Amino acid sequence: MARENEKECLEAVKNAILGKNNISIYSNCEINNISGYIFAATENQNANDFPDFVFDGGGIEHFELTSSKETKKGSEFKIEESRNKQIKKEYEAELRNEFLDSDYVPGTMSTSNYEEAYESFTYEDFLSSLRRNISNHVESLEKSHYMNKVVFFLMEQQTARLWIDEGVVLIRFYELHKDKNALSIIKETCHSVSFLIYLVSDSIEIIDLSKIDDLLENSVVYKNIKGGRLIEHQINLFINL
Repeated sequence: MARENEKECLEAVKNAILGKNNISIYSNCEINNISGYIFAATENQNANDFPDFVFDGGGIEHFELTSSKETKKGSEFKIEESRNKQIKKEYEAELRNEFLDSDYVPGTMSTSNYEEAYESFTYEDFLSSLRRNISNHVESLEKSHYMNKVVFFLMEQQTARLWIDEGVVLIRFYELHKDKNALSIIKETCHSVSFLIYLVSDSIEIIDLSKIDDLLENSVVYKNIKGGRLIEHQINLFINL
């Protein structure tokens, strides 16, 4: 069965289509033409089979993209994130014990702030991840019974959102469906795939791959793309009653 984050990702797409949240949709197809497939999709009960979600006549396969370096052990960002979770747990335990061992003073409060910053994200690593992950999942598609059916690739980027540095204060965020480099990779690798859904941060792009040549014709070569930065804050509050 689909993992929790896969279900949450698909739910985010549904909510965006329904207008229930602030996610922007940059679509290169008629939403009404594809929403029926998305809302009809249910979990594949065969957890190890392609795809993650199925509907009559096709399915949706979810996978993650990253803009950090990837090794055989996976994304360096995910590895660092996992390591930091243990460090944070130890940090919180130390703070808690320190507070409990302190003198009791009714009505006092103590706060602490824990911050993690991830900065090693690049556009080049994003393109590498795009190529590698699409190729791997197309291979799974070709081994499945879903060839010649309606197939969605739901691509979730959990790392920071890419942005374009144009030398001005206002930030212009990266858009996959306008990027000639990314679209060229997609055209080369996305065999037998009908639609791509790209979800990152507060945006969703839905791409009809039957229009890939039209998109390429109107695409641009982005310059000076920045990898972004993720910061996680956590404030601990301790109160003497």
